[in-house]
Amino acid sequence: MFSVNTKIITPYFRYRYERTAKALERAAEEQRALLKRLLELATDTEWGHKYGYGDMGGYEDFAQRVPLSSYEDLKGYIDRMRHGENDVLWPGRVKFYAKSSGTTNDKSKYLPVSREGLEDTHYNGGRDSVAYFLHHHPESHIFGGRALILGGSHEQNYDVKESLVGDLSAILIENINSLANLVRTPSKRVALIPNFEEKRELIARRAMKQNEPHSGDFGQEDHQRRLAEPGSVLPRRRGFHSLSQDLQGADTLGTNELHGDLQRQ
Repeated sequence: MFSVNTKIITPYFRYRYERTAKALERAAEEQRALLKRLLELATDTEWGHKYGYGDMGGYEDFAQRVPLSSYEDLKGYIDRMRHGENDVLWPGRVKFYAKSSGTTNDKSKYLPVSREGLEDTHYNGGRDSVAYFLHHHPESHIFGGRALILGGSHEQNYDVKESLVGDLSAILIENINSLANLVRTPSKRVALIPNFEEKRELIARRAMKQNEPHSGDFGQEDHQRRLAEPGSVLPRRRGFHSLSQDLQGADTLGTNELHGDLQRQ
């Protein structure tokens, strides 16, 4: 089934690759067009009014009028957005905020993640990565089984309805197209469990029951043969069947032993 899925999906990614390759030939033009679109979208925001986005002629005007800004310069705007204000730095209300880990001043930063940012940057970036991979490895069965998708967790953002703050990976998983469920494991519910110890155990047990994918840009037998070669430096991208063989005794393994098995995959 999954090998057939790869054949069906490949033309879509071939189209994406060809479109991206053409865009690279006129990269400067594409960048200016993108800036123009972003300025138009943000014209009626508080930030857009402040710097006159509405009558900007292009990059030169933008570079001259809009100063370089640090996070501290934007922190007040972002906090207002987190409390539900509309049209501050971006049009409408931004519901998602990616929380950074430790920074230079030991405080987390909260980065607004708009719907447009999710789709145009993160998800399209992922699709283009797959498109380039399939172009350079046309024999691949990348959808020949389920992909292991790992992520962090998120939580309620203040008391704002339907607004979340947390790891960017968790925000991406929360909003990913439901069709991705056909080729991924674990489920969204398991992937977003905040307790890592509990999540790890559930992922291992679910993975034991999943069918095995082909390994990257060459067949599984070839992959295993190459791994066995002395001095092999190939990534150990093992399928779920071989993972399940290692974890058949998972019920009797302690936490440390199970953790060790998972780290070796």
